[in-house]
Amino acid sequence: MADAPRIVPVATPRERERFIALPWVLHHGRPHWTAPPRFITRHILDHQHNPFWRHAEGTLFLALRNNRPVGRISAQIDQAGNDLWHDRIGSFGFFECTDDHATATALFDAAATWLRARGMRVMRGPMSPSMNAECGFLTEGFDHPPAFMMAYSPAYYAGLADAGGFVRVHDIVSYSTAAALPLPPVVGRVVARLERDTRIRIRAVTRRTVDADAALLCTLFNECWAENWGFAPVSLEEVRAMVQTLKHIGHEETTLIAYMGEEPVGAYIAMPDLNQVLTTRTGRVTPALCWRWLLRRWYLTRSRTFLFGIRAPYRRHGLAVLMYHAADQFLRRRYQDHEFGWVLDDNQPAHEMMLLAGARVRARYTIVERPLSP
Repeated sequence: MADAPRIVPVATPRERERFIALPWVLHHGRPHWTAPPRFITRHILDHQHNPFWRHAEGTLFLALRNNRPVGRISAQIDQAGNDLWHDRIGSFGFFECTDDHATATALFDAAATWLRARGMRVMRGPMSPSMNAECGFLTEGFDHPPAFMMAYSPAYYAGLADAGGFVRVHDIVSYSTAAALPLPPVVGRVVARLERDTRIRIRAVTRRTVDADAALLCTLFNECWAENWGFAPVSLEEVRAMVQTLKHIGHEETTLIAYMGEEPVGAYIAMPDLNQVLTTRTGRVTPALCWRWLLRRWYLTRSRTFLFGIRAPYRRHGLAVLMYHAADQFLRRRYQDHEFGWVLDDNQPAHEMMLLAGARVRARYTIVERPLSP
């Protein structure tokens, strides 16, 4: 029997780098596995510069066996989400582990102990570090690499969570569609009808307006998703950080705001799938990665919808179809495939729209939780 793992809190820069590097140690050579470069994870975990941590707190743990990392986990509390729901929910994330129940259970217990000491009643995850980032254990769709900011986890992770006392609470589903597949005729009829409505208009968020539009995008995001299970609002500082990426990498043709009269009622954002150029064998930024970025960033074949929502009073007007169609015209000319990631399993209108657009399920993830009894 292998020695029991030793669970240690990450306290030094060297331990943090071991934490960040562990996925490449565990999964090197695994087909289709990919993860964001280390500098992205480093930024996400930076409590000083990542605005998420201004309304959240968290910690990191490493599992060591013979002083070598064999697992990792984070524990975090998003106070903005708890304030919204008047609840005490903690979460775990950044989970990586060998296929060993003892190691996984020790990691889960360390995160649970940290959260319980801070008054949380439930531990939910994986969220790295929130529902607005990578989340869920992959349960379907292992035969292709994930899109940017979508997780890819080995199939045995769900079993480790079961052994750790977790139960499934929700699934999230990622859809994809091919540019070669024409839209159903009903979409064109809906679009033609809405385009005759003079109250409705759609405008692009351009590179000149994106900074000024950050506050509007923040408001729309927090209103459109406020009723979704597990939703946690984002701050204006978080959106401002996101729009810097839009400014340099996104498309004006697929960064849209819908209006009913003078009132902004919805938003849509799609971007290139950066995983096609950012994936490396080590996760490090190397001259080869920079060269590949310069050569290939304009020749990516896949894109991903990051944000797509309509405010509740306007969801029956067909605005979602109109926004999707407006972006789709550009995406079809530029890319071969497009991913919609992600849709919560109980969001029936969104699933119906995906079927209407001819999309198919690309991947499925599960979110689990367990009670934190005293």
